[in-house]
Amino acid sequence: MAKFLALDGSSGTYVTAPHDASYDVTGDIAIRARIWPSALPNFSHGIIGKAEAGGTYSYQFEIHSSGALRFNWNANTLQSTASTNSLFDEHGPLWVAAAFDADDGAGGHAVRFYWSVDGQSWTQLGGDVTGAGAETIRITEVGLLVGRRQFASHTFNGNIYRAQIYSGAGFNLSGGPTGTLVADFNPADAPDYAIGGDSFDSTLTGETWTLHGNASIGGVRTVISDDIVLQPNLPRPSICIEAVAVTEAWMRGQAMRETTFSAVWSREVGACSTWRQC
Repeated sequence: MAKFLALDGSSGTYVTAPHDASYDVTGDIAIRARIWPSALPNFSHGIIGKAEAGGTYSYQFEIHSSGALRFNWNANTLQSTASTNSLFDEHGPLWVAAAFDADDGAGGHAVRFYWSVDGQSWTQLGGDVTGAGAETIRITEVGLLVGRRQFASHTFNGNIYRAQIYSGAGFNLSGGPTGTLVADFNPADAPDYAIGGDSFDSTLTGETWTLHGNASIGGVRTVISDDIVLQPNLPRPSICIEAVAVTEAWMRGQAMRETTFSAVWSREVGACSTWRQC
């Protein structure tokens, strides 16, 4: 499991990047992110957008309390016609995306929402969501927000593994967005154990991300290395691989770390001297 941003949903806990003209996408745009909410909000969780805490924004991608995905621009909103609730329940972390066609060529605009387990094979979430008239996203002198909307109370509760913004609404079901990447929030770029107040630069797109409040970077750490040899005649840890699977579920949205094991053993019930590797 890769590094992730852990957010607890508290006010003041989010990530920012300062304004840059490269984020000023005024027409077609696609946004995708890999997320795992701990709990759905009363209204909506902000995932990523060009916005500021004071209320001004150009565009925002978020998840609603119903589990629907939402794309906001200017003072407008389009929301998916289907929910992600059962998808997260079944799969855990998911890639989700919105592709905004600002001018569909027929006098309207549309948003298409998608989901994916691996970020490569995508499925549309519900049908196209459309509106009348072509649209232009306004330019604002604000930066990027990850993990909240422009309102302080609408902060994400859970983990964010990646968030990307593309210029262009092109989207391939076998691969994802086809436009130009303009911003890339990737916790893999962050220092180990980064917390609120720490900053790091995006390797792909160059923006500087700063963690605020209780935001922290979690990830995988090896606790038993290959240098440690367990003798065959000594007791081995009575733990099975299922413990690894539940570890992350405990820590979603908390400033804690996951644990992995280089070797995991279990003991058969009633056979104290019989061990097997899981």
